[in-house]
Amino acid sequence: ANDKLLGEKNIMDIKDLREAAKEFMLNTSNSVDLPTRVKVKASDVEKFLAVAKSNLASDSTNREYKVAVKKWERKQKTIDLIGEYEELPPTAVISLQNDRGTSYELYCEVQNELAAAIRELRDELCLEKFKISFTDLDMKIEAHQGYATAAKAVHPMRISEAEPRSTGTGN
Repeated sequence: ANDKLLGEKNIMDIKDLREAAKEFMLNTSNSVDLPTRVKVKASDVEKFLAVAKSNLASDSTNREYKVAVKKWERKQKTIDLIGEYEELPPTAVISLQNDRGTSYELYCEVQNELAAAIRELRDELCLEKFKISFTDLDMKIEAHQGYATAAKAVHPMRISEAEPRSTGTGN
């Protein structure tokens, strides 16, 4: 409310939001209040991909089986490109809720900072593994498409917006 930013129930400055979002995604402090990244192992991916393909072979029209095969194929491609990695659990989402009195400028700033945090993590990964930043990838190049897929698997854009509410004064 009144253009004050709350992160995990604490008032924060917009300049701190990007680093807070990155910490949420990485949990380098091993905080019990943040999501724990899960190791994606090649042996597990091979096993689950085989099961998904077997299921799809027995029922080629089943949409859930098709989705499962694509999911495990993406994980396999990511492992092929960067090796075993850690990913966020599916429940790890940055939830954004604004007050109806929030200025459009702050709303846009928050969106930009959250997107920038994820973009920076993807840039760092791509620079480390592929010697090119995520933002410099050329999607017309097949190898770059794979790099982008891997970066998105490791650092997904999981931002959810809740319905605005009225908590501030003067609304």
